[in-house]
Amino acid sequence: MPRDHLEGVTYDRRMSVRPPLRSRPVHNVETIASSIIVAATLLDADLRGGAFTLEQLLKKMRELLRPGRTLAADDVRAVLPGMGYCLATVGGRWRWKRRAPAYPG
Repeated sequence: MPRDHLEGVTYDRRMSVRPPLRSRPVHNVETIASSIIVAATLLDADLRGGAFTLEQLLKKMRELLRPGRTLAADDVRAVLPGMGYCLATVGGRWRWKRRAPAYPG
């Protein structure tokens, strides 16, 4: 008996559950750099200009990714040294360099 027919009822394959998608890592340097900028700006607003840790940055970046995408901490660590134009290190933490505050007040 074909799998499409169960007890005389036609089974519509379009209504079945899709198989889980495999996670695809982000390796593109430009995409990682853009994600760092967006996540750092959001953290700057959340922390009102305070310094943030790498873990906080990674968590925020992963929240911004589409479902099914992953981000490796090593890839972010490799891009961070080149982000000196917008990020400053403060005692092992990071701070957004800005001309105007990203938050009101």
